[in-house]
Amino acid sequence: MADRVVIDTNIIISALVFGGEPEKLIEKIIQENIKVFTSVQLIAELVDVLRKKFVFSEDKIKILENEIIDKFEIVYPRIEITVCRDNADNRVLEAGIEGKCNFIITAFKKTTGDKPVDELNADMSSSFRRIPRQNGGEDVITGDKDLLVLKKYKNIKIMSATEFLNKFY
Repeated sequence: MADRVVIDTNIIISALVFGGEPEKLIEKIIQENIKVFTSVQLIAELVDVLRKKFVFSEDKIKILENEIIDKFEIVYPRIEITVCRDNADNRVLEAGIEGKCNFIITAFKKTTGDKPVDELNADMSSSFRRIPRQNGGEDVITGDKDLLVLKKYKNIKIMSATEFLNKFY
């Protein structure tokens, strides 16, 4: 069973903006009290994308950033990984390794769910409020095709959000 995760920025963004499988995945993680890991680099990437591509207000970004810092366990990777062509993917692997993860969960298909971008909830951080703080790290959740094609990195299994939901829920 998965009880510790790292959520890549793509899953968080998809959950916030589009809903769908990423949102279902985060809801399950919250319901199951699964520990969530991230790194300073992943938070910076999330903030950058929300600011530039989705034009989230600074207030909304700060609320989300504070919720993540408060509710997620921040890891500080001590090793540099260069197996992926995209350095952002390497940062996900680094957080997973530092957190002693056993899963990377990814969804590379565009998910739109039932939420148009212009109907975003003003309190975008509410999905993260109930995530408990615990110690350790076992799963990495992401939204990147390059990570998915790896299938496994060291002891970290890589699967889609849908595969993860079907396997564990």
